Amino acid sequence: MTERTNQATLEEVKWKDVRESVAKVKPEFAAVIDGLKLNDKHRLYKARYPFGSTIVKEGMFYCPTDNGLVVPIEDHRISSKVREDLNYVHTNPPAIVLDHSVELFMKLENGVIPFVFITKGRVFALWRTLDPNPSLSYHSGKEWHMVSGARNIFMLPKITDKVCHKKLCRFYNIKYPLPQHLLDHQAIFSHIAQNKNFPVHWSTELLFFSAEWLKKYDTEQWLRFRYFLLETAWNGSQFWRNKFIFDFMWDSFVTELGKKNNMIKPYIVDIVKHLMMIGLGVLPGFSPALDNEYAPIKQLQENFIEIYGLKNFAPIIMVPYYFNPNEKSSRPVYWSLQIPNYFRSMPKPKTESSIMEDMRDIKRLLDLFTNAVAGNKIKGIIGTPIEKCLETIQFDYFHSDPDPENYTRLASEIPKEDPAFTHFKGKQNKEFSQVSPFVRGCIRISHK
Repeated sequence: MTERTNQATLEEVKWKDVRESVAKVKPEFAAVIDGLKLNDKHRLYKARYPFGSTIVKEGMFYCPTDNGLVVPIEDHRISSKVREDLNYVHTNPPAIVLDHSVELFMKLENGVIPFVFITKGRVFALWRTLDPNPSLSYHSGKEWHMVSGARNIFMLPKITDKVCHKKLCRFYNIKYPLPQHLLDHQAIFSHIAQNKNFPVHWSTELLFFSAEWLKKYDTEQWLRFRYFLLETAWNGSQFWRNKFIFDFMWDSFVTELGKKNNMIKPYIVDIVKHLMMIGLGVLPGFSPALDNEYAPIKQLQENFIEIYGLKNFAPIIMVPYYFNPNEKSSRPVYWSLQIPNYFRSMPKPKTESSIMEDMRDIKRLLDLFTNAVAGNKIKGIIGTPIEKCLETIQFDYFHSDPDPENYTRLASEIPKEDPAFTHFKGKQNKEFSQVSPFVRGCIRISHK
């Protein structure tokens, strides 16, 4: 194993030791804790995970050891005291992000589905903990995975040059196969970032709450603490509590289209539903990273210019990003058919259509849905966030090749309209990669 200086750590801390760190990112939470009467059993653990480190794998919580490794919480190298304190929900315990970020996702056979990207100041892992009867949950928990920083992260230009890749691996004395897909990039990024020669020590910092914090006390102060957690969990579940209504609306819409003999491809319906969830701000799309919150972005970009030898194209790194339909200033986000990270109700037929044909079908179905909403043709949708969302956002379709039917626009127009793609300032003038796989079938969600 490559020696690392940027190691994972875990330390037991007292509230007074971390109070200012919590107040900096979540002052109202710190104020609630300040009112509690704490004892020695109310233990807290501050953990640091280097970029790309596993935090949850198939529902199992992974914890740092004394020598900087990250292992399952049930591993013998984790002390019995830590296991007792942090393994009470049989997955990751409730925590607050003190620095940087984590991503929670699910794995498919040939893809990764982002569920939530969690940035500093967020209290998370509450649903299962606060469930009055976790044994009645509709899942085992084994579906979940979580890593430090972004999992859905990739370089926009291709990084598949064998000679350049070998040069990068040789510099860091690592062995890793040439990335074949955009989502293979995260693994090579994490191998580099955790290497002893990587000059930036980037890690996600989490504060975990031991089992004692979640016991039900009947004092006013502890009830206020529990209320804060319940309110946080409730607010974070708004869409998912109402998803059956969202699905009901879609079923009604698709049924009506079927009555009019419209040819509907089930996988196109799945994609459009996913795009709507991105437009509603429920699921993240992608956007260029402008800072180091998602990963050690700037240093990775320098590495791919100076060591890998990326020649013509700007080393733009795409990361998960939430679109806010209620804020005009919200940056646009993007989704690509090259990263099919959506739930499929039915598999795509083996007689595959082209990306361009799929783009046209997506646009047609989205236009039909928008018109049906505007014409009040779908029951129960008036006054909902879906109606408001469609009034304020627009979808634009891009491809590297010209579209003779003019459904899609040329990908070269993207950086002309979105300054996030020209944010990188390198020593040389580098161009936007309009031949990137990501933009060969790319949809932008933005405000009108």
